[in-house]
Amino acid sequence: MKLPLLILAFSLLCTAMPARAAEGYGLEIQDESGRVVQSFNPFPEGTAGSVTAADLGTDGTAEIIVGAGLGTKPLVRVLRQDGSMIGEFFAYAENFTGGVNVTTCDLDGDGLSEIITGAGYGGGPHVRAFSHLGVPTGLSFFAYAPDFRGGVNVTCGDLNQDGKAEIITGAGITGGPHIKVFSALGELLDEAFSDSASKPTGALVALADTDGDDTPEVLVSPAGYSDPNVTIFTWSEDTLHYKQALVTGATPTYGSPVAGFDSNQDGTDEIVVGGGAFGAISFPVLTTVGTQIQTYTPTLSTLHATLIPVPLHDTHADHLLFLAAASPLGQIGNGKYIKVDLSEQRLTAYDQGIPVKSFLVSTGTSGWPTPVGVTSVTAKIPLMDYSWYFGPDNPNNYSLPNVKWNLRFKTHYYIHSAYWHNNFGHPMSHGCVNTSIPDAEWIYEWANVGTVVEVQQ
Repeated sequence: MKLPLLILAFSLLCTAMPARAAEGYGLEIQDESGRVVQSFNPFPEGTAGSVTAADLGTDGTAEIIVGAGLGTKPLVRVLRQDGSMIGEFFAYAENFTGGVNVTTCDLDGDGLSEIITGAGYGGGPHVRAFSHLGVPTGLSFFAYAPDFRGGVNVTCGDLNQDGKAEIITGAGITGGPHIKVFSALGELLDEAFSDSASKPTGALVALADTDGDDTPEVLVSPAGYSDPNVTIFTWSEDTLHYKQALVTGATPTYGSPVAGFDSNQDGTDEIVVGGGAFGAISFPVLTTVGTQIQTYTPTLSTLHATLIPVPLHDTHADHLLFLAAASPLGQIGNGKYIKVDLSEQRLTAYDQGIPVKSFLVSTGTSGWPTPVGVTSVTAKIPLMDYSWYFGPDNPNNYSLPNVKWNLRFKTHYYIHSAYWHNNFGHPMSHGCVNTSIPDAEWIYEWANVGTVVEVQQ
């Protein structure tokens, strides 16, 4: 009898991790009873961002394929189920650090799975295909407008049962819930929206046979802040057909990643629901009518990770992979939020957890540091004079009149424009957060009194 395994991959943004999984990081394998049978960290030098699994050879044993997360070089790493590495390759230019989304399927009908990648947040919606050995196949295309920077989510499978898989994409966060289906040659076959096109939640995509007819349906769920739900599409005559929508939770979450998995071995896939960034660490298993029949709970904490489930089958066991991925979502709460990262000299504005704008700034120098911590905007002042007098002929004296667009986030500390320099990306100020005039105007108009401001090292 095949024993279902649950593979749980965990990571955190920009956090160095030991080789052994610990404190919520790494990858954990559970059997059907919830017993941990293996744990390791697939990216000890950075963060994992996505995971899938498939038999890349012909021995009937599935390999684990992991894509790098945010802040890590765009590696795809192929691992054995004990965590030992078989090989790795770069999916995109080595200087890209937005993460890599991965999936696997047989695109050419030769019996061997290819590895399909999608660029993560901050990259264009670039889809590429590689052989099971990590060699580019030549398939490379942009699933959405090339200048879109939300990235692209990917899955693939044989929708029309012709022996060659199709590639299904979902726009990354900041994009609409836009789904596309491409042939194995990268030709667009059909597209649809799972919700209002104006919602910037993006879309996560997965495949599942939810009706037991041996033909997979397309599962779509929000990647960003939204009511948790999954929309199911069927596929026939090269067309997506809406089948049903299923509410999977009672309160909004930062993403609702899902997967299909036959947890009770009845020949029909159930829907496994992840918690999203900052979400719960238990994973309910639902039927298509919403009945919960099982729950998986990992032993690891997830903190700011996004929980993404991915199915896997091999001749030894049925697997289900959950990734606590390095998430581009950036805050707990459902409002506007400003993060100032001192290490990167960068300000990022979030709305509902989704980054809506990011730009370089100049914070305080070592002698006049910008205070670290969580505060909020307490005043919006369109024009101010900044001056300080340290004594006669003191080189630190300054007088800066008519400074536009000032957001006070702490007594005597402001986010404001700087017309006297253009060296953003480097500490330059006496503790305030300097921006360019256009960026200052944008954040001034966007933020409200009360908007959370976090300054972090």
